[in-house]
Amino acid sequence: MKRLLCVILTVCLLLIPDIVFAKIRIINNTDDPMNSIAVFDFDENHIFTFAYGSKIKDNENYPIPTIRQGSKQLKGKFTYPNYDSTKLGDFDLLWVFTPEDESIEPITGKVKARIIMPTWGTMREEDDFESSPRFKQASLVMQVGTTYYPQIDNNVGDSDYLWKSNNKNVVTINKKTGKLTAKGAGTATVTCTINTPYDEEFTLNMEVTVVASKETNKEIVLTSGEEYDLSVDFNSSECSVTYASSKNSIAYVEYYTGKITARNEGEAYITCTAIDTDYNVHVARYKVLVTE
Repeated sequence: MKRLLCVILTVCLLLIPDIVFAKIRIINNTDDPMNSIAVFDFDENHIFTFAYGSKIKDNENYPIPTIRQGSKQLKGKFTYPNYDSTKLGDFDLLWVFTPEDESIEPITGKVKARIIMPTWGTMREEDDFESSPRFKQASLVMQVGTTYYPQIDNNVGDSDYLWKSNNKNVVTINKKTGKLTAKGAGTATVTCTINTPYDEEFTLNMEVTVVASKETNKEIVLTSGEEYDLSVDFNSSECSVTYASSKNSIAYVEYYTGKITARNEGEAYITCTAIDTDYNVHVARYKVLVTE
């Protein structure tokens, strides 16, 4: 009985002309309804993220919606005519599917997308001894109370690392992980000594500036269930920003959008990490107070 109902529902979907039904878009074949095309569109709230300056297929995922004709998946090629990774921020990414069967017209769609600055380092090729490890960050400004993990480009696998700070009143550092914690206003030099498996030793230095407060920071007071958008405080075309909450059970924040949802009574801090195209990094935070 259940199988019969499924068959009836499928036939009904295939008979409906060019509509979106439960994220399934039907392109009707009037001559042969059973060979109509079903396009499984992505949820409208899903956001694809791409690294600044990358080709679309250099990223971990990109939109390849399922497209079926009858009981078979259509074969063809996807292209993305308006993809431009040189512009930070949000945009509508167009996709075009060109079927191998030339009798079928190309199929198009769009998804929400965002270009961000990558926050991870890169690995050096094993035989590339000319590329020395270096800090990815050109500069780093942190607010008191925030934390940050410096990233290293041209890193070498299986290396040993020793991290130091020359002023622990300004910045302390985990000697093993390299996690920085801003303690007080001022400047400090962070040093990372790297010993590679190839008997190489590199010493990396980076100056860190710590500020007591930033003009954008303020206390946000919300009631349980209320929402607040932090992204209005940043220009997404000039830098990419990620967000993290110290207590998601009190104030949950969406990683890329900065949308806060107050959940339970209490206090939490939202950390905002902004990176511009020159890899100048600013780490700030907001105090969120949730009341009943």
